Amino acid sequence: DWPPKHDFAEQFPDLYTDFMRILPAKEYCTVNGYFNLSNRLPIELLPPDLGPKMFIAYGSDQGEQSVGTTKLHCDMADAVNVMCHANKSDDCAAAIWDIFPYESMPTIRSFVRKIAFEQNRKIIDPIHDQWLYLNDTLLERLEKEHGVKSWRLYQNPGDAVFIPAGCAHQVSNYHSAIKCAYDFVSPENVERCLDITRQFGCVRREDALQLKNTLLFAWSELYSSD
Repeated sequence: DWPPKHDFAEQFPDLYTDFMRILPAKEYCTVNGYFNLSNRLPIELLPPDLGPKMFIAYGSDQGEQSVGTTKLHCDMADAVNVMCHANKSDDCAAAIWDIFPYESMPTIRSFVRKIAFEQNRKIIDPIHDQWLYLNDTLLERLEKEHGVKSWRLYQNPGDAVFIPAGCAHQVSNYHSAIKCAYDFVSPENVERCLDITRQFGCVRREDALQLKNTLLFAWSELYSSD
């Protein structure tokens, strides 16, 4: 993530303004969007840093030996990811996304745990350890053995990819690229956010989303508006 520690809006105000301007579905995925519940936290509670963040990565090898650019993992909030630049390419896409339905999480967890056992690898959590990229062979095996198939998305410069909260996903950049992403909390996916927050607690990962506080102040605003 870049910048790793500093606030994007403070460090690069012009880029921040431009990024927020190009985002689709602004009522959801911008910092002041009405349906983005994360903006209900008062400033004195130090609202979570949901971005935007830049992702700068080299292209990865295609084919069976591909290790991907971002390994299989899951986030507790919704996200929108925009590709801002990529090296010129003759391929169908500069980046390939595999996003799995939220409902398939238990099956994927079991499958990845089995792969870890076969590879004699010790893990704490099959998905939250973010240790494996499912190459074509593993994807085919997942579908054949469990009937689970990803939504495969092809991203090029200017394309925005939405990742719903709780959906395991992975990315392979076929070419070096720069992306910018912003996290948000939609009312439709609050239950998923709560579920992933609980999962993170089991593996001692930080609850950076402050979801319970967010929901408290969102409800307070709704109640006071009546």
